[in-house]
Amino acid sequence: MNLIKDLKQDTQLTPELIRQEKLLSMISLKIMKYIYSKHKNGEIRQAYEDYLSDESQTLFAEPSVEEQRVKNFIKNFDKHFDEYENVPCFSILKGFNNSKENATDSYLDSSKETRTFDLRSYMNMLSDKNGNLKPARELEALPKETTLQMADSILSFAKIADDCAVRSGSGFGLELSR
Repeated sequence: MNLIKDLKQDTQLTPELIRQEKLLSMISLKIMKYIYSKHKNGEIRQAYEDYLSDESQTLFAEPSVEEQRVKNFIKNFDKHFDEYENVPCFSILKGFNNSKENATDSYLDSSKETRTFDLRSYMNMLSDKNGNLKPARELEALPKETTLQMADSILSFAKIADDCAVRSGSGFGLELSR
């Protein structure tokens, strides 16, 4: 089960819908990783909090993944963090990092890069159609192979964005300083 999908395979998606789906996947994973920082380190990012708390605030006109379901999914994870923080299918999100400067922007700006994290499939495994999380015990019982494949997909998605930064020439600043 690979959770990286190539959006160019869907001939019904316009370039704008592809960009929106890429953005929703990127933002969702970044916010879910942020939730770990918020609960563990007290780090608050007001833009993320505003986005999640304001029902009228949306980023997309026509996303192919329902934005409200995504917001509910993330809010439920945040609300029940203590119950889900160590469940492997969520704790793998701590590994979602970009190592290249401007990786997110380069990824979103690249019209040639149509691969993204399959957020819908990920949520389908972990929640109901409204974004309500399945019981933690049920998610802990997912096969280890499934969780490892999820982790591999999340790391692959971060690498896709990093590669976009390198191709655009914007990823070298951070690399040279190491």
